[in-house]
Amino acid sequence: MGDSLGYVPLGTGQYTLAVGMGNQGSCALLDDQTIKCWGKSNDGEAGQGNTLDIGDGSGEMGDNLPAIDFDGDDMSFLAGGNNHCCAITTTDTLKCWGRNSQGEGGQGTTNNIGDGSNEVFC
Repeated sequence: MGDSLGYVPLGTGQYTLAVGMGNQGSCALLDDQTIKCWGKSNDGEAGQGNTLDIGDGSGEMGDNLPAIDFDGDDMSFLAGGNNHCCAITTTDTLKCWGRNSQGEGGQGTTNNIGDGSNEVFC
C-alpha cells in the first residue's frame, strides 16, 4: 500500500490521540480534546444530531468535519462499540452516543443518542 494509501483528514494542525471503531463508523480523539466521527450514522453514531452518513462525499472531512458538541466538555478517552461510542471527559464523567436499543447509552431509555438535533450528551 505504501504511498498509495491515503490518510484520514481530520483538520488542519490536528493530531489523533486515540481511535474508536464501531461496526460501520469511526471516531477519533484529537489533541485539542475534541472528538470527530464519520461513517454510517443511522443511529446517531456520528453525534451530529442527524442520521446522515459522513465521509462518503467530497468536502465532508478535514476542517469541514465538525467535532461533536459535548456542551463544552473536553474529552480524555474514547472507546467504540458496535454502533455506539463512549468517551470520558477530563472531569471523569462518561458520555455515550449512537445506537441505544439495548440501553448501551446508560440513560435508562432505549432512544438513540446523537441522531436528533439539540440532544444533550449526558
